[in-house]
Amino acid sequence: MDTDAGQQYPTSAIHLMPFKRGYDWTADAPAGKPSGYHIPVSARFSAVVAAAAFLVVTATAAPLAASDASAESDAAAVEPMYEIGPGDTIQITVYREAELSGTYPVRPDGRLSLPLVGTVEVVGRTPMQLADVLEDKFSVYLRDPRVDVMVTTATGTFQDRVRVIGSAVSPRSVPYRAGMSALDVLTRIGGLSKYAAGDDAYILRRTDAETRRIPLNLDALASGDNLSANARIKPGDVLVIPEGFLSGDVRFTQSAFFRQTYTDNVDQAPDETKEEALITEVGPQASLSADLTRVQGALNTSLTFERQSLNRQGDDIDVRLNGTGQVEWLESFFFTDVGAAIAQENLGSGQATSASGAGNSNQRTVQTYRVSPYVQQQLGRIASLQLRYSANATVISEDDADRGTDDARFGQARSNNRASDSLQQVATVQMSSGPSFGRYSWTLTGRASEQQFDDGNETVTAGAAGTGSDDVSRRSVTLDNQYDLFRGVALLGTVGYETLESGDPRDDFESPVWNIGLRYQPSPGTQLSARAGRRAEQESFSLEARQEIGARTTLTASFDQQIATGQERRTQNLTAADIDDIRGGGSIESDEFALRDQVTRTETFRIGADTRFGRSNIGLNASYRTEQQDVIDGDDTEETYRVGLNFNRPLTRDLNLSMNASYANSTFSGEAVEATGQSATVEDDEYRASVGLDYQAFQNISLGVRYSFAKRISTRPEDDFTENAVTLSGRLSF
Repeated sequence: MDTDAGQQYPTSAIHLMPFKRGYDWTADAPAGKPSGYHIPVSARFSAVVAAAAFLVVTATAAPLAASDASAESDAAAVEPMYEIGPGDTIQITVYREAELSGTYPVRPDGRLSLPLVGTVEVVGRTPMQLADVLEDKFSVYLRDPRVDVMVTTATGTFQDRVRVIGSAVSPRSVPYRAGMSALDVLTRIGGLSKYAAGDDAYILRRTDAETRRIPLNLDALASGDNLSANARIKPGDVLVIPEGFLSGDVRFTQSAFFRQTYTDNVDQAPDETKEEALITEVGPQASLSADLTRVQGALNTSLTFERQSLNRQGDDIDVRLNGTGQVEWLESFFFTDVGAAIAQENLGSGQATSASGAGNSNQRTVQTYRVSPYVQQQLGRIASLQLRYSANATVISEDDADRGTDDARFGQARSNNRASDSLQQVATVQMSSGPSFGRYSWTLTGRASEQQFDDGNETVTAGAAGTGSDDVSRRSVTLDNQYDLFRGVALLGTVGYETLESGDPRDDFESPVWNIGLRYQPSPGTQLSARAGRRAEQESFSLEARQEIGARTTLTASFDQQIATGQERRTQNLTAADIDDIRGGGSIESDEFALRDQVTRTETFRIGADTRFGRSNIGLNASYRTEQQDVIDGDDTEETYRVGLNFNRPLTRDLNLSMNASYANSTFSGEAVEATGQSATVEDDEYRASVGLDYQAFQNISLGVRYSFAKRISTRPEDDFTENAVTLSGRLSF
């Protein structure tokens, strides 16, 4: 037996080491032995025995190895290695590097991001191939890295996936599973959307010879009415779910209401001539809302049968309606917007309004309609184009003439101070930038409009100073620009040219339009947009600001300038308001301008604060508005300051308390005021307040009681009035 440095080993020992890729064989030398240590064998007999044993083992193992290799080759030909696909989740283990190990999802683009090495392409590789790639990449930073890759969540190869497409769904790719059915696919995508036409769905299945189209009945399948429609899915199928033209949600609610109001001044007359009345109102109400694939809209309406007692007034019928809608006739191409409103309104802003909203002695029925068809087309990534035509009509009922007169402050010094039926036609061409422009966006707009008035009298001579004309013609071309400096901050600017012709030289103008501004929106709770420039030969300014302070308080501010007729403003402001919000004169926050056949320049500044303390909601708002009768150097003006306070608090689950108070100061001045036989200036101070209780007696029955107060003090004594009113109301919902 040989020895080496005093260490003895049996001559018959065979030292076997497991194979390891990259293994350092010298590292396993026995303690105290040099690198490259080997096992000595000195005895000749032992050497012969060892050689014979080696030959026997080799001869026996060779056929077995060949057999195993052949089996593995056959298995590889039948079952190819799994290739990683998008959506898979893989576990990467870097031995002795816990910070680099972890579980990672494969992104839809087929990549994932790892520490040190960054983005790695993984789709289409087997786990072993990916391990080799990662070892090569980590070797730049680590010495002899060892990496294992395991697929923990497999979604299947691209060829085996089931794609779900169609205008009613967002494109999805679902991994195929053995035995998968159409119901399984619906479950994976979250079911059918409300816009889907499930009965028109179908499967596209590709075979060697053709692509077959297999119809499906997904509506019955999703509802459980026809489980036999649960078709089998195969790998590579494409499930198409289209939209239905009228698929979606339609809600219709109806109710009946009753209101009885006692007022001690039904006509808002001076104390010496005031008259009390008991006003009984009853009628149906209905609300319709549609959220369909191609139709969206909302409509609220009521029909009121009114009877007054304790005075000389008789019975009356009032109709109130408000609604807007849109129809998409051809998908993403041809649309039509519609809007309508019917309400009882004061034609002149200086006319008195009932404290309770029940009295209508100074009101007339005003109908406003808008129909606007348009087409739009996407011009690649460069721009989008829209062509629009609008017809806007305003009708003032003649049978209500006994209720109220035209403007009580500016009188009939001019023919266009009256309110007449009108028809306005507008043609608009608009082109907006696409994503190709990056941070810079623009909108080019060309607009032409003609507005005609029909007061039932002979046409006034066009061009006569101070008399006005039947037609108002407007033309404008503007280019709106926006450049995003960085997140939440953008520069704004507009350049253009505008003309207006009305026959009254004090309204006509032809001048450039320009403004510059800034939009600041660092977060959803902070918004600011301001512009300053010049329009219609005068300075112009606009402001929109909103600030949320915590979750309970919101501050708002706005300033707006308009050049339009009263009829134009009403068609621009058509919305589907709740029917209770369009009761003429019922809101103490109302600040509508007068309805006149004249172009006026208006400026409105508003600030508001809404906050919540516990269960109480408090709103404080203030406004300043002016209306200039003549666009260019106007003399006749109306100026109003208003401040209001709203308070609302639920006392119990079924009982709610609400209170409102406001003060307004209005000043009317100019030649038209003086022509009414009064001084050149009329000033009104108006105070309003109300307090009410609303009780939800049952799920479909609500009751209410409200006290309302209004008082006006005017420099024109015949306009003074004081009114107290009490209203009892009830509503039954069906």
